[in-house]
Amino acid sequence: LMVVLVVSGIGLCWGENSKKMDQKGMDMKSGQNEEDLEKQKKLLREEQKKEQERIRDKVPALIKELKERKDGTKERVIILLSCSRDTRAIDPLTEVMLNSSDPSERAFAAQCLGGFRDKKTIPAFRKALKNKITKPNAAMALYELGDDKTALPIIEELAMEGNTGVLHCFSRVTEKGDVV
Repeated sequence: LMVVLVVSGIGLCWGENSKKMDQKGMDMKSGQNEEDLEKQKKLLREEQKKEQERIRDKVPALIKELKERKDGTKERVIILLSCSRDTRAIDPLTEVMLNSSDPSERAFAAQCLGGFRDKKTIPAFRKALKNKITKPNAAMALYELGDDKTALPIIEELAMEGNTGVLHCFSRVTEKGDVV
């Protein structure tokens, strides 16, 4: 689901093909038979993979750009690095999540970093729990990475406070019966 990007693994990447890919995603929901849906899903995955490969070639330059940009101007680069799914982007995105002076960039980097679903990010997400801006995305990422012991009490707490960012994740957790 696209409600919470970190839960969906960012879903579709924003790039030249995003409108076409979004349209295909919308068409898939319009009552087609199973076989047609599977074909469209396969095409969508192939287009997404091509987009990732196109961006992946630019990862070193994007990392350099991310480091050189001032805080508050990094969102586009964060999106592209996230869409690449290239593990070279993990450390620079972690740096933004933990140290950017721009709160929205911190939260956005946490959200995008969660989409990598890489276990090496667990210590950084645990640190990010200490910041109220990155806490919801960090908790959801930790849950997705299997760190239920750390994540579940925080997800439950945030959901009870009415944090809309974790409500989708919280509903998935309660359906599984994981809430402590």
